[in-house]
Amino acid sequence: MEEKLGVYLVKNGILTEEQLRKAIQEKRETGQRLVSVLNTLEMISEGKLLAQLSNLYGMEVVDLDYIIPPKEVLDLIPAQKAYHYEVLPINRKGRYLELAMVDPTDISAIEDLRFITGMEINPVLAAESSIREALDRYYTMERTLAEVKAETGSAKELGIEDMELLETEYEEEIEETKLRADAEGGPVIRLVNFYIADAG
Repeated sequence: MEEKLGVYLVKNGILTEEQLRKAIQEKRETGQRLVSVLNTLEMISEGKLLAQLSNLYGMEVVDLDYIIPPKEVLDLIPAQKAYHYEVLPINRKGRYLELAMVDPTDISAIEDLRFITGMEINPVLAAESSIREALDRYYTMERTLAEVKAETGSAKELGIEDMELLETEYEEEIEETKLRADAEGGPVIRLVNFYIADAG
């Protein structure tokens, strides 16, 4: 499936054949996915790459800065798996789980997460940098709160002020996300914005 992406990018003049060969060699040496290699080597901007992926696979692109996944949705996928596959569960509709992914061609990830959740996976595209930030925002902070409470046994042992500070930081992160979503109209990115940003 990644070969299809490489051929598509060369055919559309986004990459040269030499750049693709270099990216494939880097992928083999590092074990990274092709999308990650292209981002790392800065052969194409992240926004333009997302637009090309969307065109190629006919998938929606979402901006995770404007999405607040419900806790019960986040809990469907263990943090370890979410970080490993670089995915973020963002919504649940019946037996379908909407999953933001860096690489929608990662069939092994989709199959594994389908088995873990017992749900059908509906992949959508998101920027690699956005997924990593969102994973830290939701999984790491929530895990920190849970671990602190488990280790101390109570807020009293840690110090009520310290516990309140952790919880306030988490709530502020969520509130900032809500404000961005309200102010700028929601999570779906207009792909033209990527090209405007690239031209700037």
